[in-house]
Amino acid sequence: MDAHPHLPDPKAIYQEHLDALSAALLSGNFSAFAARMALPCRIITEAAERVFSTRDELASAFFSMSRNLKSQSVTDHVRIATAATYVSETRICGSHVTHILRDGKRLTQPYPNRIRLELIDGKWLETVAAHALLTDPAKITMPKVAAQPHLPEMNEYDPERTPQ
Repeated sequence: MDAHPHLPDPKAIYQEHLDALSAALLSGNFSAFAARMALPCRIITEAAERVFSTRDELASAFFSMSRNLKSQSVTDHVRIATAATYVSETRICGSHVTHILRDGKRLTQPYPNRIRLELIDGKWLETVAAHALLTDPAKITMPKVAAQPHLPEMNEYDPERTPQ
């Protein structure tokens, strides 16, 4: 469903989402982060799969990650979109690579990710994400990446959401 001239570029929407979340994480701005997340939202890693149903649950995971990035003196949390396509007019699925740096030096190897965005009340919100990490999404400190990262699968539809 990518070739629809009346729809905005899905990769541009996806990249803008990534940039906003990275900026929010580095600055500790939970309000900016939460404004881009649907509730419930599912986050999947190699270690666990979590569903965040409340703002408090999401805030706990956000502040854990944000504080840890600050404690490691992370200067750049760069996510580069590699692909994004419309699976419907209200759903975008994309992939990206995350780079975590301190003054231009890698703190962990780059790792692959996938995110699904859904158009909800006129805003593109993240509903599910899969990250090739060995860390539990509810307890992320510094992301741990396997020597050969494996990206977990995402279901086409989540049990929390009705297919559109």
